[in-house]
Amino acid sequence: MKKLLGVFLCVCLILSFTVSAFALPAEQGQTPFVLVSGVGYKPLVYNLGQEGEKNVFPPDIEAKQIILPLFFGIFSAVSGQGLHGFTKHVTKAADNILRLAACDENGNSKYNVSPITYPKSLDNYPEFSQANQSEGGLLRSACDKIGAENVYYFNYDWRLSPIDNAALLHDFIEGVKLEKSCDKVDLAALSMGGIVTLTYFRIYGSDSVKSCLMLGSTYAGSDLAGGALMGRLGINKASLLNYLPQNFGGEDLKLFLRSFFFVLDFLGIADPVVKGLNTLIDALIFDLEESGFLRDNFFTMPGLWATVRQEDYEDAKALHLDKDNHAKLIEKIDFVQYEVHQKRKALIESAKANGVKVYFVANYNLAPPPISPEAAVHSDATIETVYAGGGATLAPLGQVLPADYKQKNVCQGHNHLSSDRIIDASTADFPDLVWFVKNVWHVRCFYGSEYNEFLLWLIHSPEQVTVFDSDDYPQFLVSFDDGMTIAPLI
Repeated sequence: MKKLLGVFLCVCLILSFTVSAFALPAEQGQTPFVLVSGVGYKPLVYNLGQEGEKNVFPPDIEAKQIILPLFFGIFSAVSGQGLHGFTKHVTKAADNILRLAACDENGNSKYNVSPITYPKSLDNYPEFSQANQSEGGLLRSACDKIGAENVYYFNYDWRLSPIDNAALLHDFIEGVKLEKSCDKVDLAALSMGGIVTLTYFRIYGSDSVKSCLMLGSTYAGSDLAGGALMGRLGINKASLLNYLPQNFGGEDLKLFLRSFFFVLDFLGIADPVVKGLNTLIDALIFDLEESGFLRDNFFTMPGLWATVRQEDYEDAKALHLDKDNHAKLIEKIDFVQYEVHQKRKALIESAKANGVKVYFVANYNLAPPPISPEAAVHSDATIETVYAGGGATLAPLGQVLPADYKQKNVCQGHNHLSSDRIIDASTADFPDLVWFVKNVWHVRCFYGSEYNEFLLWLIHSPEQVTVFDSDDYPQFLVSFDDGMTIAPLI
């Protein structure tokens, strides 16, 4: 009997070792997750960790920096100097507030400005355990799912060239691989992180990437940067009337604003208000250009140029840059435009051929910032849906595709028309790999939301999935509570 008991105990002991050998700890068996940041979640800082430290973007602003210029501007305007008497004071205030964010003629930072970086896994940064939305909300949800020891946050100086930031991303990924003794990482490229990740693929390849999610990204650029560089700035009435109610206040205030703006428009008051605002904007832009503020500070940011679309690029470059004085800057932005931006589809196809699982998520049904005089388009309140979705066709904001509209591409007989008749995804670069979510803001990502669950489901799917592989997550989704819950669009 004792012999039988001894044999039994030995077998149990052997089995326990066998199970342990195959049940690797999460930090060894789990693919690390790296979130590539966008713009503004963490500030750019002047003299980081030194005397005189201050936030550059978003800037630290004192009330007097706003109130005093407005006061003197209004006084100048009413005392006979007119509109430009007002805008020259506003221009000076903008220079005082944003000067430290400037780049030089080579596209490098003029001042000692740097991002806050997080070189270790997030279990070393307790602040992320309290994050509730935006990039932090997604990071916290990822920590819950795979452990904070497997989650990493790549933050960078978005003003600078994606070439420089791709090099930093390469070093970051190599560091994660070394720390975790692994061969690959999962990437989520948010907003501006899209063009940084594409540049990384172009220069360093995709061997170190297992999956890549482009979320509300600048994958295909944006009209905002090109419009700004080409002087296409102004208030679009439809965008303005939609943008303010969707972005400010609770539901009661939103309802009030919608009703109020409807009455203003109905009474014909909105048009002269918009006309007056555009007159003010024109005067402000004139003063900003005359002072050299835009040219010497912002038009030399390689990060700004990285999102300019092909149709604007050469004209904007000829308008603002000198081939001799800006030779090094032009070399940087030409590479990103012609070797990355305009080859984006080929870069993703190459990554897919190399085994990378690729996904795009673009939100829609929200007005973009009302700073373009062109027709209102669908966006996630920041990036236009047509570009985040890689070239999908959308009806104008507030409208639907014609009743007799047929999707433009056959796509092996798949249906890529949304049931609300707003989107034809068949024209996207990758129709089977792009999801559209209605009514969710740009990188909102509330902690604990079903939206985050969906994003992490994509990232961690063991095999490449398409928009046809899940009844829970078809190509078109909708939310009525900022992504806390999502459901198939029906």
